[in-house]
Amino acid sequence: MHTRPRAGRRPASRLVAAAFACLTLAPASASHAASPPAAGPSMPSAADIVGGREATPGAWPWLAAVLDAGARNQVDGQFCAGALIDPGWVVTAVHCVTEAVGDGEIPLYANDVVVGLGLHDLRTDRAQIVPVAQIFTNPDYFDETTDDWGDIALLRLARPAALGPAVQPIALVDDTADPAIAPGRTATVVGWGVTERGSTTRLQQVEVPIVSPETCELNASIVCAGERDRDACYGDSGGPLMVAPPGGGAWRLAGVVSSGTTDTCGGPGNRTLYTSTAYYAGWIAATLRDTAAALEVEKLAPEVVGRGDVIDYALVVRNVGRSPAVDVVVRDSLPGGVTFVAADNGGVRNGNTVVWRLGTLEGETAVQLGLAVRHDAGFGGIVDPDARGGGAVAGRTAAAPPWTAGRPARTAGARHARA
Repeated sequence: MHTRPRAGRRPASRLVAAAFACLTLAPASASHAASPPAAGPSMPSAADIVGGREATPGAWPWLAAVLDAGARNQVDGQFCAGALIDPGWVVTAVHCVTEAVGDGEIPLYANDVVVGLGLHDLRTDRAQIVPVAQIFTNPDYFDETTDDWGDIALLRLARPAALGPAVQPIALVDDTADPAIAPGRTATVVGWGVTERGSTTRLQQVEVPIVSPETCELNASIVCAGERDRDACYGDSGGPLMVAPPGGGAWRLAGVVSSGTTDTCGGPGNRTLYTSTAYYAGWIAATLRDTAAALEVEKLAPEVVGRGDVIDYALVVRNVGRSPAVDVVVRDSLPGGVTFVAADNGGVRNGNTVVWRLGTLEGETAVQLGLAVRHDAGFGGIVDPDARGGGAVAGRTAAAPPWTAGRPARTAGARHARA
């Protein structure tokens, strides 16, 4: 049984309609292969996360705080962690960048999240804040037919991180047979999560023993680690599990904090599940090269409306990928109990659907569309506009196979159950 996620506070969800993007794409026009991550610092000498201690400032320069973009400060905003693996990319956990909607989960929008680099004390340090341009979630996470864990996500940054002594990428363990992650070896995990003394704003670290994945009743898609009184905890999700050669040398990223085998951090019989970077090394490499267009729709509306009111919807259509999407068409179905009033940007009503033909939408750009409807007079009382129609967007390019992008739903109560 794996029931304990390690995320802290997630960004507050915004009122949006369900939206799915369907897009026909040509192959990427240019390769965006990432340069190899730089080596980390030498292993520090040994000197109380659970059972740990405060980290040495600057010792873990690849650590990223995953922050709510709308938070007032870093303390309120930090809800997960990640690791910089390339100047333009951070790896974290899928469950850090999804939110519950109905009986499933959908990814957050990229502009819900920023990353903070070069941090030790969330309260006093001033981070290098970098916006997120695109979120990639591993499909195994949403697939109930596979035994692979899949709780690993990549954040493509809107601009490369400025590297220096306090900000450096970490290399990956990329082979599941690597002796550094063999049972019996020791790894280090860091984060700003809950400790046995409560919450903290200063970075903590703890050394944990690696055990066989079978101990966690899973396969090599996870690294199983931890023991009583030595553990990651809530708020550490997405953060790095790191290994170094026995004699010292460059640190490497072996896993991403995911979940636990019990609900008690560092409790009897508990182990923590770390999604294996070695197992997913191929997916990581392919994603870093992915320049394809990727369309998404966000639909915004007032939280409540009165009977007979005109409701102004805003549909934000984004191409968060790096290649253009062409022949982009947006369709929005009108919900029951409303009368169409107007649509801007060339929107045309066709029966019960409003259609916008946008043409080409360049990579990393967005357009906002407006739609006004009136609630019918007999449509009773105060209305929650969450009961509204969804939007869909489609585009195409020649000589490409169909490709569908969206915000995949996932049934609740499965392997990555939420606390």
